[in-house]
Amino acid sequence: MADSKTEPQLHGQREDGRLRTAGLTEIEERILDGLASGKTGLEIRRDLGISYRHYHRYLEALRRYLAVPTTTAAVALYIRLKTDSQG
Repeated sequence: MADSKTEPQLHGQREDGRLRTAGLTEIEERILDGLASGKTGLEIRRDLGISYRHYHRYLEALRRYLAVPTTTAAVALYIRLKTDSQG
């Protein structure tokens, strides 16, 4: 039985640090990681096995979660949060 003091986990929600706080799911983080490493949208979609439509919906959601206007700003924030959480 689950402890009543633990917070419920949203489906796909990350369990670690600041990225979880930002509301990113694992797939959204993988998309940002791919973009940060220089992959194209097509390469990321193929790696994750998702459609063009789903890819762009994930981008919209992660921009909303991170409260940034562009995907470039989302990637920059992702890199900063990732760097901060590593040390």
